[in-house]
Amino acid sequence: MGNIQSALGDEELNGLNHAYSSQYEARVISDFTDDSMDPIHRATRPLRSKKAVKTFEPVSVDIANMGITEFPQSLLEVKREIHWLDVSSNRLTELPEIQGGLLKLKRLGCGSNRITILPSSIGLLKDLTWFDITHNPLSEVPDSFGDLESLTSLGISDCLLRDFPLCITRLNSLYKLGLFGNQIRVIPKEIKNLKLLTKLDLSENQIEEIPREIGHCTNLQWLNLSRNRLKSLPVEISNLCKVEELGLSNNMLQVLPDLSKLTSLKILPVFDNELEVLDSWIKSMIGLEKIDVSSNSLCILPEETFLLPKLMYLNIRNNKIKEIKVPESWNLNSFSSVKSSLRHFYCSENLIEHIDYGLLQLPISDWQIQGNPLKLKGENFNSLHNSLAKLAASSVAKTLEPRGVQELLDSSMDLNYLKLNVCHICCKCFVHKPMKIILKIKVDQRSIPIPFSRIACSQKCKNRAIVKHTSFK
Repeated sequence: MGNIQSALGDEELNGLNHAYSSQYEARVISDFTDDSMDPIHRATRPLRSKKAVKTFEPVSVDIANMGITEFPQSLLEVKREIHWLDVSSNRLTELPEIQGGLLKLKRLGCGSNRITILPSSIGLLKDLTWFDITHNPLSEVPDSFGDLESLTSLGISDCLLRDFPLCITRLNSLYKLGLFGNQIRVIPKEIKNLKLLTKLDLSENQIEEIPREIGHCTNLQWLNLSRNRLKSLPVEISNLCKVEELGLSNNMLQVLPDLSKLTSLKILPVFDNELEVLDSWIKSMIGLEKIDVSSNSLCILPEETFLLPKLMYLNIRNNKIKEIKVPESWNLNSFSSVKSSLRHFYCSENLIEHIDYGLLQLPISDWQIQGNPLKLKGENFNSLHNSLAKLAASSVAKTLEPRGVQELLDSSMDLNYLKLNVCHICCKCFVHKPMKIILKIKVDQRSIPIPFSRIACSQKCKNRAIVKHTSFK
């Protein structure tokens, strides 16, 4: 109790001494940052204890995670202004009427309790800028909540809200709003009033429709609509030109509106939806770094996707794509001139039969193509010069059909990890070459055995033979 004593004085601590035993020693915090207590983030970071402030200054009190079941009455009788109060991770079922030293609160943390109702006097906290009441069985908030005119950050996530509290739309100073993990079905049109919002988390609700008025929230930089029941999005969402991350996964989206105006967008997770088409407007989204459209019903991957200059991660796993094509503008004979930042490419569990292995010339370090009836296709097999670091056995084609691949004869592929299970090799164009140098593959400067059961030529040649378990050295 020493820290609070130096801050409040003996008289003001009589009640606190009566209410707490030594194991409930309160901690005084004199400073903290926005990021450390951001309600949008689900994990609460440890608070940093500082020396107690002088007796004439306002104080901050942390009595979090102490197992208390009732709000300490003594805090209401303290004469000093309390600017920050953390009562999170306790067993509180309600908050008291706001009075005394609490009236000047700037930050209030009540997360992870058993609070079912908020006092109507909560609206008296005119200086409150940060409020977190996540992880509580709270089903509604009083209308006076809309009087918190200074509030900039609000977290009411993982509660029992069935309706979007309309009073929240009166919080004109709000920058961050977390409402994930509730049972909200409808977003009111009045959301357009929250013009200063930069972060909005509405994930894990039951939202079926986003109002077109969302387009008025033009300062949004982070918007999470994942794990809802959305079947479509309003075209006005393209007005959110500052948004950098747009979470749309785990919905029922069948089509996306034109998002080409979202030039600031970096991360676009749209996995687990019902998309059948990814339109060519994607080529205009020059800031995209990560796209995840896995587990949809896509049949075609737009060639323009590979032209995105900053794209590092592309996941099209578990779709219905039959062929991977590269842009026609690429010169397959001079891939060294192609600039690409793509490092991770996941296209497993599709219906891919043909893939242009000129893509191997790109700086891809992690490529997953297992679970496809794959055949190699392309005029350029000099693409074996590549940046692959790992290629699983299940990712290798069972049938090779090279054409015009004389350059392959003296090429080698540098891999850190490689297992091949090639069953059929078509050796067209290798009539005058010894078979053992067709696949000259090195791993860490060591030759590796390549087992196969049949060599089939598409033209008559002396190399036609049946070979089993042959090792090339």
